[in-house]
Amino acid sequence: EGSSHEVFLDSDDLSDLRNLLQHVKETQALVLLQTKSVLTRPWVIIELYTAITHDVPIVALNVQKTSCPYDYAAASDFLLHFDEEIDIANPGAAQLLVDMGIDPVDVAWRLSDCLPNIISTDFNPNASENILQASLVDLADAMRKAVPIAPSMSKEEWLEKRKTHQRSSAPPRRKEHG
Repeated sequence: EGSSHEVFLDSDDLSDLRNLLQHVKETQALVLLQTKSVLTRPWVIIELYTAITHDVPIVALNVQKTSCPYDYAAASDFLLHFDEEIDIANPGAAQLLVDMGIDPVDVAWRLSDCLPNIISTDFNPNASENILQASLVDLADAMRKAVPIAPSMSKEEWLEKRKTHQRSSAPPRRKEHG
């Protein structure tokens, strides 16, 4: 309210999905709605990758739904091995990335290096109106303070680190990002 900034929702204009990436490049902050399967959706991955590679800050909004919570540890492990697991989670998704000129290994590197460092803001869509208003204030504040996240290591360093990473065979515990 009272803001002169436009809000673009990625479902607003689906006539040409390639225009979506231009909107991402021009945005001041990209908001990721963290739900259980969000990271298996190729266009979400393309938006996140575009934001990271064009220095657009990302704000994470953890949608509190008991039926499908976002699991930080599972998401972190999935992103670390994204190039190996995306087609298992969503057949054809890797080819869409390749068709868009995006290397799934680059996605694994950039997203697994960046997203776990973002501190999420909680959002409960079933909360009272007062709590919803406070959550939106928190989101707006996070968006104002958000800064781009540069890679913490080179791709070669990341590949070496990934070789030594052991996947958890036990059910993952919830691990907060950041």
